[in-house]
Amino acid sequence: MSFLDNFNRLGSAQAFTSSGGVATDAYPLGATGADIAVGESMAVRFTLTAVTAVAGTLQFQVVTATNANGTSGQVVLVETLALTDTTLAVGSVITLPIPPGRIAATATHLTGKIVLASSGTCTATTDLIPFAYVQSTPVVYHAEPVLA
Repeated sequence: MSFLDNFNRLGSAQAFTSSGGVATDAYPLGATGADIAVGESMAVRFTLTAVTAVAGTLQFQVVTATNANGTSGQVVLVETLALTDTTLAVGSVITLPIPPGRIAATATHLTGKIVLASSGTCTATTDLIPFAYVQSTPVVYHAEPVLA
């Protein structure tokens, strides 16, 4: 069984705005292109701590990158459909499973991202977790992932 520690925390109560951005930390994949979804399935979990004046829609994404801060060479692995802030409340949990075989050979890091189509702020804590944890914890909101 896996365990969680601070190494699995990608961002803590981090504010995402319409200017974009990724979770504060990115998970190092080890070897370039290492597929962490093989073996025990993994997921990125977003727990909303605030949703403020979001005009338009927002999307939750799991991305890989070629640098440690998750901003270069981004590739979207999986994402939600566009959601409205009326469907999301403080405490909502969005979990996106990482699909095996989708990590690019050039990727070195993995992180979470929230994209706001317009103005507002969505604040969330983002964690990399074993997918088995999803089935053993209560789900406040379930979003079907869409392969990018």
